Amino acid sequence: MDYLVKDLVSTDKLYEWGAVCSEVKGKERSKAYNLAVPLWLERMVNEGKILLNPAIIKELKSLNWRPTDLHKKMIWASIVCKLDAKVQKEEKARIRTLIQKKYGNDWWEEVYSRAGKVWPAWDRYRKNVLSMGPGAQMLAMHSTVFGEAMLHELDSVLNMVPKT
Repeated sequence: MDYLVKDLVSTDKLYEWGAVCSEVKGKERSKAYNLAVPLWLERMVNEGKILLNPAIIKELKSLNWRPTDLHKKMIWASIVCKLDAKVQKEEKARIRTLIQKKYGNDWWEEVYSRAGKVWPAWDRYRKNVLSMGPGAQMLAMHSTVFGEAMLHELDSVLNMVPKT
């Protein structure tokens, strides 16, 4: 069970969890998912791989990283908004099918609508934070002023993400 949870937590793409534990079924699979979700979510937020409003992050921390349905929609929206390239069309279709099968079409429509609101934050994050070269990253790590500027930019990006 521990190896399965570790595999799930280390898999960035939430929609690939089914493939990661395809040989495990029933209650054991459900138990592994329940153990992995909070660990995965905390890791993804800390690594900047999921964009959520700071108020939502604080809320998730208070819930021990156990997301409510609203939080799940926000998480899926953050994942979907990053899939804007043509080559990622298949991944978006796969996510759509997965969400529609598990939660229904209305749930998917809300996730997709939220993704449109998260996309400007993702675009700014991609351009201003992820596009830094190795020299700028090293400077941010060793310079208080530059490091604070990068943290301020990240905070500004996260505040662009809707709270509701």
